[in-house]
Amino acid sequence: MWASEKIQVFQTKYNSIARYKVISRSIFLRSRFLRLGWVKLTQNRVLNRFSYFWMQPHTARHFEALRLLSMLDKDEWAYLVGSRDVVFQISPSIISAKLAQSGTLHFFDEGGVYFKDGLEQVTKNSRANLAWANQLVNDDKVLVSQIYNEVIINADCIFGRIRDLERFLQESCSLLSKSEHSSYALLDQASTNIVGYQFIRSGMAQLHKNGEVVLNMCGVIKESVQLENGTLMLDTKPIPIVHQFDRYGSWHVESGLDFHKREYKVQ
Repeated sequence: MWASEKIQVFQTKYNSIARYKVISRSIFLRSRFLRLGWVKLTQNRVLNRFSYFWMQPHTARHFEALRLLSMLDKDEWAYLVGSRDVVFQISPSIISAKLAQSGTLHFFDEGGVYFKDGLEQVTKNSRANLAWANQLVNDDKVLVSQIYNEVIINADCIFGRIRDLERFLQESCSLLSKSEHSSYALLDQASTNIVGYQFIRSGMAQLHKNGEVVLNMCGVIKESVQLENGTLMLDTKPIPIVHQFDRYGSWHVESGLDFHKREYKVQ
């Protein structure tokens, strides 16, 4: 798709299920002493490629992304996305050009209500996000309070100039490596929110409402979303990027999106 455009795809692969890693993590899970020792050993080596050796993939991927971006042109632009559940419904170049006019680092929220329980998508309403935040900062209530009432930022779809993405990832990895729970919790969502809101408040990043650029389908938005011939539309226009579509169905190269899961309604 869009083969004529100069779009490069880089994929990182991280093996977290190797037997020796599983056994190692089980030891850290059972021993607070060993876990704290590992944290102390690695917290001052944030950019060391081995500092996330025992982390789960959702925690380790910020380290992997940082390692990859360090090899690329700092003035180029990049999307940090998962490979499994993101669909570009219009050209990435068109989306990039528009976003680049208003800033160099962009986050996308999960606003609306949670697709499972109908609660407003803020950190305090999500048991998982609140638990991850506390685990990330070792129950530092002051840091957690910074995002307690904030709309949840999605950690799996971020866009920006590479030099700015690196700055964000460096701060995120610093938090992740200091966490006493980084060897077994899925903490990238929490670090994206704590660091992301710090960047947003300082004017270094922008936060986009759910559905404007990216439709994060964990959050059900009030606007009318229609599925037309395999394309999700909002106000008669294709939504640029659809994320987490697998909560509702599947995607096919020939026919586009197909929502067939009975347990969840399409927006």
